[in-house]
Amino acid sequence: MKLRQVSVWSIGFLCSCLFIWMVSAVFSNGIAPVEWDDELGVFVRSEGSVVRFRSEGWSDTRIGRHGLTVAGEAALKSSLPKFILWGDSFAEGLQIDDSLRAANLYNAMSDSMKAFTVAGGGLGVADYYFNIPRYENLAGNIDGHAILLVGMDDIMPEQHVACHSRFMADPWRFEESACEPSDFAIRYASFASTWRLEPIYTLYRFMKEHQFRFAPGHVGGNERNKTATLHKNLKQAWGFLVAGLKAQTSGFIVFVYVPPVPVLKDGRIVTLNPEEAQKEQFRKICKTHGLGFVDLSQPFFDLYAGHRLLSRGFFNSPPGGHLNEDGQRLIAEALYAYSKGKK
Repeated sequence: MKLRQVSVWSIGFLCSCLFIWMVSAVFSNGIAPVEWDDELGVFVRSEGSVVRFRSEGWSDTRIGRHGLTVAGEAALKSSLPKFILWGDSFAEGLQIDDSLRAANLYNAMSDSMKAFTVAGGGLGVADYYFNIPRYENLAGNIDGHAILLVGMDDIMPEQHVACHSRFMADPWRFEESACEPSDFAIRYASFASTWRLEPIYTLYRFMKEHQFRFAPGHVGGNERNKTATLHKNLKQAWGFLVAGLKAQTSGFIVFVYVPPVPVLKDGRIVTLNPEEAQKEQFRKICKTHGLGFVDLSQPFFDLYAGHRLLSRGFFNSPPGGHLNEDGQRLIAEALYAYSKGKK
């Protein structure tokens, strides 16, 4: 092969790589570097970093101390009483601007109590159980906790995600897992985030975590999160769950239930909630143990019935997925109404 051909192919390869890098820098989700927090005793997102989210919605989130958003850190430092909104990626709300997320919308409404969010993808009730005391130690005026319950799977035993803490059966118990980052991630995530190297980092993660199989035959499914109890003994399981959470704090606890409907399915809007019976069962258990329960089923239905709007979905994704601005607003309004009723 002549030198000219080698040069042309090499330049073409470099230009292709540069184009991919430029496009991914704009349209790819960012890498979130982490650091150890001595006060909490866990790894959190690095202070001063920016979390870029593009696959649903479009938002940049600036991180303050203790892995909280900048607005969340301000709420933590407030002299007013406050509560923590716990949840997974639905509560985290990286898809929209921080000012439009439930806790900050609540803060804009309330002049007597503030809120900040502790949330992240994959977190569940067992994680909240172990983290409630840690975050209460950050401030002396945390009066309670609101737990965002997006569907009943969030409180089913043995429905944990990957390395996160677990709510287990036989016997009922909570098992803690720190879900610590790798040494490689701690060392290079900040560099990759600064230089927008998401494609390379994503490829590395895929190659590292993918289980390659070269032998013939059927590959079985992943059953790591299979529910052992299959909805049996839920009264006992949920009694243990709410009693355990209640023992972790002297403040109030309220579950905020987000229904799986209305949702677009097979080309039509489904409004019948398949979890209705379980939801009511859990509501009664909460009442028996002195915990609050806020049901957003009616507000979510009214949003669709009155305005033909869904609480999930974004301009760059199909209807469904995470909560959009309307869904976050309905949560904030429900929290505000609940806090006013407690006075």
